[in-house]
Amino acid sequence: MTPVKGKLYLVDGMSHLYRAYYAIQGLTSRQGKPTNAVYGFTNMLRKLIAEEKPRYLGVAVDLSGPTIRHEQFEDYKATRRPMPDDLREQVPYVLDVCKVLHVPVLSFPGYEADDVIGTLARRAAERQLEVVIVTIDKDMFQLVDERVSILDTRSMLRLDPARVEEKFGVPPGRVAEVLALVGDSSDNIPGAPGIGQKGACTLIREYGSLEELLRRRDEVKRKTYRESLQHHEGQIRQSLELVRIHEDLDLELDLDSLELSEPDREAARELFTELEFVTLLEEFLPPPEEAAGEYRGLETLVQLDEVMAAPAEILALSPGPQSTLAFSRQSGSGCWLSSELAADPAALERLARAGPWVVHDSKELIVGGPAGLQPPDPLQDTMLMAYLANPNHNDFSLPRLALEYLQLRLEPEGQADLFEVDPGTKAARQADTVFRLWKALLPEIRARGMEKLLFEVEIPLVRVLVAMEQRGVKVDTGQLERMSAEMQGEVDRLT
Repeated sequence: MTPVKGKLYLVDGMSHLYRAYYAIQGLTSRQGKPTNAVYGFTNMLRKLIAEEKPRYLGVAVDLSGPTIRHEQFEDYKATRRPMPDDLREQVPYVLDVCKVLHVPVLSFPGYEADDVIGTLARRAAERQLEVVIVTIDKDMFQLVDERVSILDTRSMLRLDPARVEEKFGVPPGRVAEVLALVGDSSDNIPGAPGIGQKGACTLIREYGSLEELLRRRDEVKRKTYRESLQHHEGQIRQSLELVRIHEDLDLELDLDSLELSEPDREAARELFTELEFVTLLEEFLPPPEEAAGEYRGLETLVQLDEVMAAPAEILALSPGPQSTLAFSRQSGSGCWLSSELAADPAALERLARAGPWVVHDSKELIVGGPAGLQPPDPLQDTMLMAYLANPNHNDFSLPRLALEYLQLRLEPEGQADLFEVDPGTKAARQADTVFRLWKALLPEIRARGMEKLLFEVEIPLVRVLVAMEQRGVKVDTGQLERMSAEMQGEVDRLT
């Protein structure tokens, strides 16, 4: 066969799916949909693509239903718990992730993902292609040879034949024989009772192979090992058939379909928006210039009055960088006030009379806003609205919420300003973002029945918190000193 250049990466989808599920706990969408396994799996896949830059890539998964191993052994995997419901619910999304990233999903009826990987790895090796199996499953060690290695994504350790022997205790060609002796409780593979991995490796190294060990089993010095081998030969041979990975499926190696291509950016954006994967979403947003709005500066009261003449639901205000003051009254537009106009009490009065305001982080505005600016009540706050919508988040900054709700890249990493423009335009863009965010969040607040909580509790509480921060609270220092002494005494006693 004609040699092929490049590397083929075969990802053990099932082991990574389970690993992500158990490694990340409690991650859900605002609707309560579990997303932890999808998130962990997606991050693994994106990291693999970014760091390894594979030419060929595929993800192998199991199909539902019995396999050839169930035909060989009726109780195969009989003791394994079924896939948790909240993990099963995420499997279609994992497949969707692979689809939008243009990563083929590989499977074969009646066989497991391991067999698909084993077969394709052998086909690729025959074409002198280097193969990297991405897995955390030690069963895959048996596939390693001069052209096939393993990438353990937990340690990012690469395992060639020498490292497999160092890590596992026997060369790759004897791994399945060790596994046949040890068995596997999770798959209900019986093995040889009483022989663990250390003992199994010792026996295989000493006798050279499982076949030779069984032939000379009466010579084994350790009684428990000898009797186990004598009484369970059939069980051990059956276990070997169960643990051995098939490398001869009727499955062709289609390198054209496995060649990595650019992801479907629009489909990825829609999917990651649905899943609320904000950090992943940013990568697939359109170029910044496509998300720009119409922003202008105002220098006179006449210009301000012209803008205010049009009716509007609300005024979104943003104190921008360098004490710049900006506002928006409709999506996609914004205005900023010149420094002279922002210092004019008449201009600030017009803003106060322009109807209800919405800002992002109203406490910050009340405490550190421009001098003379008097926010009217009720002062709506997109930060509080986002908190009520999803209190599990720990980042309610405007850039993050703009990504999540608007698919808008407000401040890209490593770039101080989105368009590298003046502070006025930046402030106007922020005000426009606040307006858009308010339009996105308000229906969700209403749908969740949280309007009363927002307007009667959370928003009035802001001014209470401001007063507490400005005035402080009274403290009984004597009581604190007594408590401190009691605690120190308890610490000393425990020590």
